[in-house]
Amino acid sequence: MSPTVAEPSWRWHVARASAWVLLVVFPVWFASLHVFGDVSAVNAAGLEARWSSPAVRALDWAVLVLALVHGSAGLGSMLRSGRAGDRRLAVLAIDGLVAVLVLAVTVVAFTFGIA
Repeated sequence: MSPTVAEPSWRWHVARASAWVLLVVFPVWFASLHVFGDVSAVNAAGLEARWSSPAVRALDWAVLVLALVHGSAGLGSMLRSGRAGDRRLAVLAIDGLVAVLVLAVTVVAFTFGIA
């Protein structure tokens, strides 16, 4: 007799979807920063020059937000697969932290360099 397998949660689907998007977007981001860009210019002035292009700013924002969502969805999915009790609080804490970080990344990405 085989054990029953639970249906994947929405977190599982979010983690898989974000993984596929990151699989395409991350190499583009990496190449734009490390291959075609100057790694030694990773400071406030270099970031301001890099973010003078709205497309690059959006790419950087998308990679950061996707990575946060992917990590929290995967971790939340793993935590929920065990016992219910204490893990619910851990998942809520992770979701809250990720929400704050996504908000912070969004504020910085869309207000940096605006005088």
